[in-house]
Amino acid sequence: MPPAPADAAALVQKVERLLAAVRARDRAAMLASFPEGEDVAIVFGAAELLRRADLATFFDRIASAPSRFDIALTLSASDVTDRLAFLAFLGTFREIAPGGDVVQERPYRLTAVFRRDGDRWTWIHCHASVRVDF
Repeated sequence: MPPAPADAAALVQKVERLLAAVRARDRAAMLASFPEGEDVAIVFGAAELLRRADLATFFDRIASAPSRFDIALTLSASDVTDRLAFLAFLGTFREIAPGGDVVQERPYRLTAVFRRDGDRWTWIHCHASVRVDF
């Protein structure tokens, strides 16, 4: 089945739902981005490589952190085939203290890889980190 133009837009929406869940500190919505029973590799910077079993603990840390996190990204590149999709985003990561002060703000990137399973796209790899320009 050849990829439809709507596939890339639907995958961007999946990434946007994850970012909205992070902003809202909604652990259940964060976990829902990565279906139970699916193997996924999540890399945050150089510090952590997470598998599906690690996500609940990782998302608990995000949801319970005193600061909140805002990540604003724009799609910068994508390639969608009949079986795999690659999306790369660039933007800004902001850590915001309970009083509303920005603790840190820095360039950010996120790369997402999805695999088509029938008519469903499954998120199989995610890499998010401070952006490095070459």
